[in-house]
Amino acid sequence: MLKYQGLLKTSMRPMLKPCVIPMAAHARTITSSRAQQSKTPTAPLVLGAAGLLPFVGTAAVSAVMPETVFLMMEVQAVYSTTILSFMGAVHWGLAMAPGSSATAASTSNSGAPETASSNEGSSTQSEAARYALSTVPALVAFASVVTCNVPTSLFVHAVGYNALLAFDMAAGRRGLVPAWYPGLRLWLTSVVTASIASTLFIAYKRETEEESEEASEEEER
Repeated sequence: MLKYQGLLKTSMRPMLKPCVIPMAAHARTITSSRAQQSKTPTAPLVLGAAGLLPFVGTAAVSAVMPETVFLMMEVQAVYSTTILSFMGAVHWGLAMAPGSSATAASTSNSGAPETASSNEGSSTQSEAARYALSTVPALVAFASVVTCNVPTSLFVHAVGYNALLAFDMAAGRRGLVPAWYPGLRLWLTSVVTASIASTLFIAYKRETEEESEEASEEEER
């Protein structure tokens, strides 16, 4: 019996090698491809970091010169309105890009009529919702600047960035955005939120100090 088992192993080994080696190579190729897809390209990485400078800069100036914090908040709110609008517009552009479901549906002329029409209908509804959602950040940013005071506007913007981040993460899981985009958005949003929170805290502290100084001056009078 042992002889037959040894003979079986010996006879099967040459048959298994040609199967195992290509499978291992294919697995390495898939892993390498996924790693490359998840790596953020240089241009978005550099430009994204550059886009953080006004946020970090206004927060830093506020920390070094607290007397300028209210001016820095106004600058930060104006710039934040632009950036929040841009972040929503990303999805508008991706929906229009070649290869998106909307583009594929509008350019497809082949396939079974019933299947094609159902696919086009579902993709059209999905892309219509995506187009609509891409305009929400701009509307929220503009409305908050026009109707709210500056601290409230910045708070609304911070909430908007994080809500949009959650949407981007969900879009990443569905393959609606490049594989590297959610990771880039995560650290960009973290820095933006921290900068806005720092500016708001410094402004609150500065306002409290001014109120206490005014109160002490009135008591002295």
